[in-house]
Amino acid sequence: MIRKKNPNILKKLIYGLLLALVIIFAYQYQKPILETGLVLAKVEEHIKNQEIGGKNFLDIKIKDLSPKDIDMFLTKKEGFFNRLTNQQQWHITVDYKGSSPTIVLDAYNGKFIRTYGQLD
Repeated sequence: MIRKKNPNILKKLIYGLLLALVIIFAYQYQKPILETGLVLAKVEEHIKNQEIGGKNFLDIKIKDLSPKDIDMFLTKKEGFFNRLTNQQQWHITVDYKGSSPTIVLDAYNGKFIRTYGQLD
């Protein structure tokens, strides 16, 4: 005798998978963003590792700069998936010794993305 699969089990499995996808999407859409203090610490760390900035930036201490020397804002990342899941990035411009590069970091983990602007 061949047993038929219980359709209720399949429905529960499908609903469970659907619920898991909704939860994952909701988390991706509302991931916590790094606070400004942590972002500034990441910027200083990237400068110290000489990933960004020029010779003028080797002795920089972000906490010693005045608020008018630092400009920060969030923007959405480019791309379909990034827009769909509301992915963002920090743009931080640091005015120091006549240079003002803009550093772009991932808004969730502080990973260096790129730099642009006046470096030296």
